[in-house]
Amino acid sequence: MSDMDRDVGVEEVLGKLSLEDKIKLQTGKDFGRTEEFPDAGLKGIRLVDGPSGLRLTEHGVEKAVPEVAMPTLSALANSFDEECCCEVGSAIAKQCLSQDVNVILGPGVNIKRNPLNGRNFEYFSEDPYLSGKLGAAWINGVQSNGVGACVKHFCCNSTEPGRFYVDSVVDERALREIYLSQFEYIIKNAKPYTLMTSYNRVNGEQTASSKFLMTDVLRKEWGFDGLVMTDWGANDDRIAGIKAGVDLQMPHSDTAKVADALKRGALTEEELDNTTRNVIALSRKFKDQVREKVDHKAQHQLAVNAASKCVVMMKNEDFVMPLRKGDKIVVVGPLAKKPHIGGTGSSKVNAVYPDSLCSVLDRNGMEYRYYPGFSMTRDTVDPLLEEQVIKNIHYDTKVIIVAGTHYMTDGESYNRESYDLPRNMLHLINRVAALSKRTIVVIQSGGPVSTPFRDNVKGLVYEGLAGEGSGEALYNVITGKVNPSGRLSETWNDQIDSRWVRDSVTMGENLFYDESIYVGYRYNDKTGLKPAFPFGWGLSYTDFDYSRVVLTKKKIAKGAGVAVTLTVTNKGYTDGADVVMVFVADKTGGAFKAVKQLKGFAKVCLKAGESKHVRIDLDAAAFRFWDTDSHSWQIDGGEYDIIVAKNAEDYIKVLPLTVEGEHVSRDRSDELPGYYDLEGGLHLKEGEFEKLYGRRFPAERKKGDPIDRNTFLWQIADEKPFGKAAKFAYNRICRILDAVSPDTRVMLDGLIPKSSLRSLLMTGFIKEQSVDGIVDSLNKDKSGIKKLIEKMGL
Repeated sequence: MSDMDRDVGVEEVLGKLSLEDKIKLQTGKDFGRTEEFPDAGLKGIRLVDGPSGLRLTEHGVEKAVPEVAMPTLSALANSFDEECCCEVGSAIAKQCLSQDVNVILGPGVNIKRNPLNGRNFEYFSEDPYLSGKLGAAWINGVQSNGVGACVKHFCCNSTEPGRFYVDSVVDERALREIYLSQFEYIIKNAKPYTLMTSYNRVNGEQTASSKFLMTDVLRKEWGFDGLVMTDWGANDDRIAGIKAGVDLQMPHSDTAKVADALKRGALTEEELDNTTRNVIALSRKFKDQVREKVDHKAQHQLAVNAASKCVVMMKNEDFVMPLRKGDKIVVVGPLAKKPHIGGTGSSKVNAVYPDSLCSVLDRNGMEYRYYPGFSMTRDTVDPLLEEQVIKNIHYDTKVIIVAGTHYMTDGESYNRESYDLPRNMLHLINRVAALSKRTIVVIQSGGPVSTPFRDNVKGLVYEGLAGEGSGEALYNVITGKVNPSGRLSETWNDQIDSRWVRDSVTMGENLFYDESIYVGYRYNDKTGLKPAFPFGWGLSYTDFDYSRVVLTKKKIAKGAGVAVTLTVTNKGYTDGADVVMVFVADKTGGAFKAVKQLKGFAKVCLKAGESKHVRIDLDAAAFRFWDTDSHSWQIDGGEYDIIVAKNAEDYIKVLPLTVEGEHVSRDRSDELPGYYDLEGGLHLKEGEFEKLYGRRFPAERKKGDPIDRNTFLWQIADEKPFGKAAKFAYNRICRILDAVSPDTRVMLDGLIPKSSLRSLLMTGFIKEQSVDGIVDSLNKDKSGIKKLIEKMGL
């Protein structure tokens, strides 16, 4: 926080706090609150989960207070609508005000590097520009109501198993251009009150004690003046965290260690004061916050409206949609009666008015027959369930099969096991499509899945995990009450690259981001891989025309911007909304570059027959790349193409642009050929990624190395007597888990075996001293671990 911006009241409060008070203030009071000091005029801060709606619980994992469940961020991103994201953020802030909550722990803006990451439903996109724009809009909605947002997880969090110990090994360019740039945009344009560190390490450094990330980049380079907190149990060394600029460790840290460090001179009171000031400053933002009553019915309607804007119509052959009264309709699948509205874990909202496709069809008097068709709890084919469907299908029947990932496939602490839909769903889809030429498949999932049946069905709709308004939103789109305007925020391929599967199940310590900048559509572009459905894909019930597509300038100086202007016309008979995308293609050579990158978009709402003039501005950042020689952003002088497009594959017009000035990037194709020529896939020579990385890879723990708090459990499971101790601890924990809900059990079952010793801190019930005791026992007195676990009540 700069002296100019510092609230005078912050210094006044700081002066009233004792050293002991300051030490207490840099850690949580309990699972979701900071300490309060009434005599100093300082209120505690209440922090609660909720990127999709408020998740207020007593113990952090079990059933929450009922609140309206909004679309997940993965679904919301398909809207390509900043106003919609802002409205959803504002509504969630009002939920916070109704429960005296000061900070909502969201949004998550991590890049979807791996399609199998189980937590992808909590993140916006594979593209940093889209993630930054929509994330900033969501935050602006939250903070316009005086509630703080917490952008997370900073940074390079791309896998759930092993998230506590994994080291994301990523080259300098990819780190800056792909994994940090959306955070940079949000910090500079939305000014979030808080930021949360990730669990993982980045290039050998734990994020929660990285001075490079937290001070050099975040505060000095980007100008962040808010509060930085750890994810729950994410810090290993609190002293290093304070010195790095992490203000608050949650849910708690060892205050005795901080006091001892001050006594020894390993930490100065000035360093402690810096973090304390940021906690005080955040608390003072809420000193006048007033509790308000939330209107759940109005919020539910907002959830429906938002979800309706997120639905993507992927295929509509022979006008199989919209449905009409009088159609013979068969609805298939348990998800038509109990839809997936969100993933599991800390973001799961206890919905107020969850609806379903069937309930909305009933409300609107639509005649249909329903059959389950398959099980959602197992993926084996059930002949009896299938035959119920098959015998009731005729040539003129419209069959709506609501398919999706199995219960708890999308969730925190584990990754998806497969890119495919369950076998029983695929089997039934193929049988039905062979009988009915009017088959529509609806997919509810947290991310892309393979669609081997797409050529055999007439209609395909992606709903995602669309919140409690899911049923009505789907009804609105397939009946034509709402003209679909959703666009895919992720690339859908037929199959995924084997390295994603490798990274998804890895139990190794280092996770190599060896594809560098080629993530999502960038990978498809560079390799020539044809997607099943490209980034930005989405259909409408009307048609749009584009004319007068021009650049405001054909030549610009370095550091200058340019704008695309065009006229969009709805030439159909139905009101609708279109998304115009602008990609920048750097043709200058030198450093390896993506074929194109999204740098602008606009959602345009048009009545039937209406035309609108659209302007999309590109600032200097649209042309920059990270130069590893100067370790700074640079712009290459030379030729560029500005691509105006409907999606990543369908171009409206390509406009040439010259950027004047020197060409600065260096051609490294001789030493890094695999990053210049990716035709057919990423085929790196041995040592090529290490050469790009530019240093030795972080060391991994070897068998027999001393145990520390970051040692992960599987590493010690086969070392006697460690294995017995770990098994003993796991069995004790399982007794506790018997009392929790099934989805929480699945989350913790996925978490515990693949966690580090430090991860025990996230529970809020196990203290740092206990973890240190476990480490000491494992290293010195190995028989003492059993007594220690018993003492902790496990």
